[in-house]
Formats: sequence, C-alpha cells, structure tokens
Amino acid sequence: MNKLRHRAPFVALVSAIPLAIVLSGCSVVDPIAHKMRSSSYESAALVADRWEGEAAWIPSDAADVEIRESTTDDTAVIALASGADLDPALCGVVTRQSAPAYQIEGTPSAYDASEVYACGNWAVMPTEDGWLGWTPNHPDEAKQSPTP
Repeated sequence: MNKLRHRAPFVALVSAIPLAIVLSGCSVVDPIAHKMRSSSYESAALVADRWEGEAAWIPSDAADVEIRESTTDDTAVIALASGADLDPALCGVVTRQSAPAYQIEGTPSAYDASEVYACGNWAVMPTEDGWLGWTPNHPDEAKQSPTP
C-alpha cells in the first residue's frame, strides 16, 4: 500500500506533462521541434522596444506586427499592417532572388513577386494591408540596397 501512495504524485506529474504541452500550443513546440519562435507586437514602437532583432525598414505607423524567427540564426520573417511607403534612403526596388524561410498565415507568396525592396539584408514586398519582409535576402539583393 505504501508503494502506491508514493507513485500517485509521480503518475499525476507524468500525466500532466502532455496536457501542459497541448494547452501551451506552439509556444513550447516551435522552439524545440522547429527551431523557430513567434512573437506579435501591436506597434512599431513595441517592436523597437521589445524585439531583440533589427529591421530598420519597419515604418513608424506599423501595427499588428507578426514575427517568425529562427532560434539558431538570423533568419526571420515579418508581416505588418502599414499605410506608409518604405523609406527610399533605406530600401530600393530590385529583382527578387530570395524568399522567406517561414510562412505567416494570410501573407502572399514571395514567389508571386518579380520585384521586392532590398532594405539592407532584408527583402520586403507589399501586401494587401502593409508589408512582408524576410532576412536574409540574396547577396545580390543586399548589394543593390541603398543601405548596407
């Protein structure tokens, strides 16, 4: 009888682990299984304040910012809502030679674009309500960017 009483907490703990994973959703699975993490920000100001990455091309009016990024390197994709044009001092139109490593639901396929904006090491294309950007872009795209 004593052995069963000591096993009960262990069995309860082991049974709770799958439930915790299911309830936490992708926030636990993605970084481990896919080596990717997701984050969302309400505004460009929050991205600048809280995100550890760098994307100078993000317009100041950006809202509903979704980021998918690698946990092992600098690969990332950003989708955002914005009515602003990209800064021509940062971004220039080039022939598209790259595509994002991650997909964000509701964004267009980069393969449908023949041209993108090269913004340093980011490639950026217009979406219905804003912009979709990814890094790294192709080295030839980056070479044509107004900014290094």
